[in-house]
Amino acid sequence: MKGPVDGVHAASDEGLVINPYSRIEDTIEKKRRNLEKRKIRLQQYEEDLRNGKKLSEEQQEARSRIGEVETQLEFMKDLMKMLTGLQKEYHRSAKQRDEANRKRQMEMERGRLAEFIYYQNIFRILSKEHVAGALVDASEGAPVSCIFALYASKGWLYALTDHFLIKMPQLVVEGR
Repeated sequence: MKGPVDGVHAASDEGLVINPYSRIEDTIEKKRRNLEKRKIRLQQYEEDLRNGKKLSEEQQEARSRIGEVETQLEFMKDLMKMLTGLQKEYHRSAKQRDEANRKRQMEMERGRLAEFIYYQNIFRILSKEHVAGALVDASEGAPVSCIFALYASKGWLYALTDHFLIKMPQLVVEGR
């Protein structure tokens, strides 16, 4: 895995939201590659020494630190494993959050649709001639004064539906 392509970093703009660990991943990966190169160079010093080539003092000192390089390399590999686990956990929680938001949105839509159908049925019932006539004539137990009070109140539609369902069930059930 290489670093950012064409100098564009994955953590810029939307990329940071999609993968918030991208800069860390790039940095660790770069460090790991550099350690791999250093390890290869130190192994080459070992090979040169075995072949009888004279090493400089700096090369001798660097060759003696191959164990440190290997330890750091293992540490970088462990960090990458932990980072991969964190990324999986982040993506899992983001997916769960998105799913919960989607379900909540669907429930809201379902509620709005149910409310729309509820009011549509009320208006369908109220638009029938016999229902309107019963309300105007105060027949079948529908007092005219009650209707005017219902229209004047803020929740007239709820009160009106309660009135039809409780006081005049024969109009709703029979569907005349």
